[in-house]
Amino acid sequence: MTVLSRSQIIQSEPIGDGLDTFRQNSKSNHKDLSASRVLIPSNQGLKDLAVHLIVELQALPVARSLPSVAGRGTLRSDLLRLELSTESDDFDLERIIPFLKAVLNHEPDEVIWNKVYDAVTESTPPPRPASSFPQTPWLRNTSSFANSTEHRKYVDDVLKEELGPMYVRIPSFFEAFFGEIAGLEPAAQAVFERCKAGNNPLYREESGWQGWPEEAKERDVLRWFAELTRQFWDFAEEHLPASGAQRRPLAQPHQPLQGSTADRKLDVGFVDDLSAGMDAKCH
Repeated sequence: MTVLSRSQIIQSEPIGDGLDTFRQNSKSNHKDLSASRVLIPSNQGLKDLAVHLIVELQALPVARSLPSVAGRGTLRSDLLRLELSTESDDFDLERIIPFLKAVLNHEPDEVIWNKVYDAVTESTPPPRPASSFPQTPWLRNTSSFANSTEHRKYVDDVLKEELGPMYVRIPSFFEAFFGEIAGLEPAAQAVFERCKAGNNPLYREESGWQGWPEEAKERDVLRWFAELTRQFWDFAEEHLPASGAQRRPLAQPHQPLQGSTADRKLDVGFVDDLSAGMDAKCH
């Protein structure tokens, strides 16, 4: 199978009039975007304009063909993440001005997409550099803790470094991270509808998920979560073919992890051993 280059994909799937509506609606309100400096009354006005354009770019067929800067997936996924990043208080609006101007000035497709790539690259974390001490173990990530000298005080900092910023209630989160999985959205909706069906549903609109432990003790909550997830999986099998990597939750809040010098325990995680129980060994 021939793999097309970025330039070949751009040439084979031109933007055409796909952004004309955006140009017509935006240029009359933001004429200064085509000038050397951008003079928009407020940052919110620029952000709203950028989000509008990002959404329009996602809708172009070529966005599903161009490769992601991360090396996996498509540029559309990068654009979704860029859209999410605009919700952050520290989002740099200057990054989006070049491709806004390129679109409004009717620059060639390749120029527009190159500027889009520049913008999404800034929203994608770069690969972590290799250790400068290849023969000396260094506390760099959580996987390097096992079988090495460990200190509890390092764990939180390294976890924060690995996870990066954490947000809640992010718009379009599902579409950004799971949108390219074929059939997932209708299957998820069908599972949710199944959860609301019957005389004893798992979920009720007026009271939410049923069965929450009255005293909310840790062990009871984890057991409730594991059982709920098992039922999700049973419902999902009716709508999606069986996956080769079936996983289930495992909760061991009082059992130290094997291979760990520091006293670390697994509150809850997902494992690919469907028979794993409370006494299963985890590393």
